[in-house]
Amino acid sequence: MQLGENYVCPYVLIGDEGFALKPYLMRPFPYRQSHRDAQKENFNTRLCKARRVVENAFGVLAQKWRILFRPMEVSVESVIVIVKTCCIFHNFLRDTHMDKQYIEFLELSEPVMDAFENIIPNARRATDTAIEIRQKFVNYLIINN
Repeated sequence: MQLGENYVCPYVLIGDEGFALKPYLMRPFPYRQSHRDAQKENFNTRLCKARRVVENAFGVLAQKWRILFRPMEVSVESVIVIVKTCCIFHNFLRDTHMDKQYIEFLELSEPVMDAFENIIPNARRATDTAIEIRQKFVNYLIINN
């Protein structure tokens, strides 16, 4: 991999240190690696900002649809339908009128709630494919900084 090359990168989920690095899930570099390397620190900063946007969006959705505040005791397929339905209803309501509670929530500088529980860090070794994909994202952020 060289800077300036065009890469095809997969869509990925964003996780924190509690998850293992996978080809489909990006997590930050460990502190002992990133604090000495500006490129890795930049990647960690951008990943953290992206994760925060997702958590804030989920927080807005959960404020409107209380079912998202607690674990759902239904099948995975049902959870997918419930979350998609909440998103559709939310967007429909947003299109029909501007929700005052939503605007106030967006104006806050910090998230109102932590939507996700902390997970114990996972130190297992990632696959070479996962490491290569993360490095492609690091390189992309260097070029587009």
